[in-house]
Amino acid sequence: MTTTANGINQTEIFRRVLERQHSAMTPDVAQFFLQLELPAEDRAKLDELAEKARHGTLSPSDQADLDEFRRLGRLVELMKLKARKALAVSN
Repeated sequence: MTTTANGINQTEIFRRVLERQHSAMTPDVAQFFLQLELPAEDRAKLDELAEKARHGTLSPSDQADLDEFRRLGRLVELMKLKARKALAVSN
């Protein structure tokens, strides 16, 4: 996902779409989102990028990759929050 010069990116647009959605998430869908995790290879890449960021050695390409992980992380966390809320309402 890319960010335009105006700071618009697909993840943020999708987040706004989800905020407008008023129908309830089913328990099965909620469980699906709660079980999402990064694959090991992506987790390792994220850890590598975080280490570079701590040492101030991120290249522009590394920074772009880290930004993508952050955007995806925000989206996944939003979905998990909605999933927990849906499960709390259904119980």
